[in-house]
Amino acid sequence: MIKDSSLLFLGGAPRSGTTWVQLLLFHSGLFASSQETHLFSGYLKSLQNSWSFYSSDKPARDGVGIGAFMDEATMLTHAKAFTDHVLAGIAKTVPNAPFLLEKTPSHIQHTDFIWQLYPAARMVHIVRDPRAVVASLIAASNSWAGKWAAPVARKNIWTWKNHIAKGREIENDPRVYTLKYEDLLQSPVAGLRELYRWLGKDIPDAALQEAIDACALDKVKDGKVEAPWKMSSEPKGFYRKAGTDAWKNELSREDIMLIEELCSEEMVHYGYEVSQ
Repeated sequence: MIKDSSLLFLGGAPRSGTTWVQLLLFHSGLFASSQETHLFSGYLKSLQNSWSFYSSDKPARDGVGIGAFMDEATMLTHAKAFTDHVLAGIAKTVPNAPFLLEKTPSHIQHTDFIWQLYPAARMVHIVRDPRAVVASLIAASNSWAGKWAAPVARKNIWTWKNHIAKGREIENDPRVYTLKYEDLLQSPVAGLRELYRWLGKDIPDAALQEAIDACALDKVKDGKVEAPWKMSSEPKGFYRKAGTDAWKNELSREDIMLIEELCSEEMVHYGYEVSQ
């Protein structure tokens, strides 16, 4: 049986550093984890959307959809049986771990459904400068992520904005912890310390520093980091240079202006300076 309080989801816009945070946490031995499952953002997305769509279509087309044969509570019971089975498989990889960590970035957009099944589950929302995210997405589109990342700025901007919008919507919920990638990069020990305290764990700074050293980017790139999946399976170019301002040399002036125009309100909210 999966306890809600043991579930920790890690989400945010793609290319925001969620994998690095996952590796840092996994190193502690307190978490069972895995490669991205896309459990809610992929497999259950259609169920969630279809239930909402066909339920809202009543009474115009009453009787259409599976709602004719079960109520919402029954549907959720079956959905939870499915997710319990998947999460139990993850839990078995590190027996007796007090937490189960699931990292699929887009799960930040599905917290409503997650909380219907697991009301006490928690979400860590990783936020990163939209200019860095867009630059990384454009680079990824030219290699391993061509199926979903765009080679131009505008579409990637909306990817960032859509994920951030949901994160802002739930940021005051006590089950949500917002963590800026740049803050963690600048002060990793302090950043991890506060995250663990939010989880109710007091981890010595020496242990936090050990995790930071073990998950240094050069080791991650070389596949020399302990991970809950085969590091060699990651595509070339998946891991990029850690930093906060590489976008300055990767984006055109026009792209930077567009990002700062469309994302200005969110950038101010999260404390990012506008360069133009």
